[in-house]
Amino acid sequence: MRNEVQKRVLISKSILCAVAILVIAAVFFVGFGGGDKPSALVGLWIYGSGDDGIRKMKLYKYGRGLLNESTVSWKVENKRLVISSSDIALTRDYKISGYELTLVNDDGDSAILVKKEKLGEFIEKQATAKEAKRLKEVAEKVKEYTEQAKRNKPQIEQILEQYFVFVQGGTFTMGCTAEQGKDCINDDKPAHSVTVSDFSIGKYEVTQKLWNLAMGNNPSKFRGDDLPVESVSWNDVQIFISLLNTVTGKKYRLPTEAEWEFAARGGNKSTVYHIYSGSNNLNEVGWYRDNSGDQTHPVGQKQPNELGIYDMSGNVCEWCGDWYGDYPTGAVTNPTGAGSGDYRVLRGGGWYINAQNCRLAYRLAGFPSDNNPNFGFRVAVSE
Repeated sequence: MRNEVQKRVLISKSILCAVAILVIAAVFFVGFGGGDKPSALVGLWIYGSGDDGIRKMKLYKYGRGLLNESTVSWKVENKRLVISSSDIALTRDYKISGYELTLVNDDGDSAILVKKEKLGEFIEKQATAKEAKRLKEVAEKVKEYTEQAKRNKPQIEQILEQYFVFVQGGTFTMGCTAEQGKDCINDDKPAHSVTVSDFSIGKYEVTQKLWNLAMGNNPSKFRGDDLPVESVSWNDVQIFISLLNTVTGKKYRLPTEAEWEFAARGGNKSTVYHIYSGSNNLNEVGWYRDNSGDQTHPVGQKQPNELGIYDMSGNVCEWCGDWYGDYPTGAVTNPTGAGSGDYRVLRGGGWYINAQNCRLAYRLAGFPSDNNPNFGFRVAVSE
């Protein structure tokens, strides 16, 4: 979790070049260390005029940039790229095709630098490929768990029948509104008008009982049928929801961040904005650092908000469907967050989080693969 997500945009210093030579900033998306967090190398390369083939596209002879948050120098030597710093010494082969310049690691892994004006196109292509891979993995997992979930279909449907609260659509002000006071941070801003359509959302956070009926396992740190399931990643949740949809024929999903906040604020049934979901006193509506005893609690024990929804402040942080991104400055309808990104949105605070960070407007962010003991969720469905 991060209070304010750092934007991973690294900008190299300008270099004056001769006429007809275009200096281009590039981002190295696949790092030399692997893992979920890509390394970033910002450097300069030159596009030769006339022919965009390998002969006319050359690396600038020298450059400085960032690799794994360390400043490095690099140069072209004997037709190879040499990257160095006080603790790094790398030499890589490279090739150029179209707008992409590819660096090849010693073990055969490759990394791509992209012309600045083509960066958006490249990111979109990478995001599409990544999403296709994720959906394939989800489909494989759903196939693996489907028989187990089908055996428990009557119990699953019985729980879901009592689970949802209808939320009539409406317009509200999202973000740092007046009642949030001095606790607002930059990520909560700007406050902006949002309109959402009708939807239904879980009265409770998804419990370990429901998760286990569908998935046949329980990843939670704190165990109990009526406790919220936790230690689940955004990716894990997509498998669970796909299983529910496969077994029931419905179209369940995570709520959008806007839907989550509208429901937490009490929707159209609220006449006043509260600091927390249903109250200005967090002890009345949520389990958090000061009253949780360092653990989760059974869902539905605290006071509900105006819509009859429980635990939207505290107990566990709740995954939303959106990529994390900056808020818009103007009015929007049914927003779904950033088009892509590194982080997914979480809302609501949790059992080990302080009161300030359980506020209705407070935003959290996590990598889709993060499975923290404070991370859970609730399910939504469109009407």
